[in-house]
Amino acid sequence: TWYVNHRIGHRTGLFWAFHQVHHSSEEYNTTVASRGFIFDSFLTRPLFYLLPVIGVAPLVFVTVKVLTNIWGIAQHTRLIGKLGILDWLFATPSSHRVHHGSDEKYLDKNYGEMLLAWDHLFRTFEPEGQEPKYGLTKNINTYNPFKIEISGIRLLCKKMQSCNGLKSKLACLYKPPAWEPGDFSA
Repeated sequence: TWYVNHRIGHRTGLFWAFHQVHHSSEEYNTTVASRGFIFDSFLTRPLFYLLPVIGVAPLVFVTVKVLTNIWGIAQHTRLIGKLGILDWLFATPSSHRVHHGSDEKYLDKNYGEMLLAWDHLFRTFEPEGQEPKYGLTKNINTYNPFKIEISGIRLLCKKMQSCNGLKSKLACLYKPPAWEPGDFSA
């Protein structure tokens, strides 16, 4: 569920508007782990939060949530270098640095939270070569937490306002973030 929801968070305009807050820092350290849209977890990860409803024991759910949050914090560091084969199998700091890279070859790569099996299966895995350039492809250039929090929604609304017709406006919500109005090939 993490892989699917995380990939949707990157590949659809609406959910990217929420999730891009987490990727907006031009630095890469453990504080980036806590940087996110206030409602990101609930809005972009609904499948994960349905696990208790479909029978996952609450204690198991909470334990997994706590452990993956700790792992998620540990991934956001430049202090741990490459770990060889572990970087290919697991979401290590090296593979997660790639995920936060705004370089063309690193975009939309390494979505896994613990394992990279789905990234290998769906060909979204990329090993770390040179250190990534962190931040967004078009950085928001502010340290104001309120502006950072609403920047994705603002950009999405601006894009929708520039559209002619309901079809293009709605497409802004489900097309990839790089999609531009009038371009129905993406």
